[in-house]
Amino acid sequence: MKDLIELRQGINEIDSEIINLLQRRAEISKGVANYKQEHNMKIFQPQREIELLNQRTSNLPGELRNYKGEIKMILQSIMDFSKKVQKNERELLQRT
Repeated sequence: MKDLIELRQGINEIDSEIINLLQRRAEISKGVANYKQEHNMKIFQPQREIELLNQRTSNLPGELRNYKGEIKMILQSIMDFSKKVQKNERELLQRT
């Protein structure tokens, strides 16, 4: 059995991967902001957000099904982060 230090190291590695994925998402979100700006679209599209949350949590694997509410909250936070990135990008675009 792994000891606590090894287990925590595994979690630390996963956290680093999550940060890298969030950075990639932020970069893509900037592109989305540019597209929405060019096409006069609002940043927040509530119906799309609801659909995505439902799609992404409808077939959770294994034990994750027991944490559907928590997974939805995490995904909502990630979407909120992306909307913030888009808002900031749009503000930068409007200044130039």
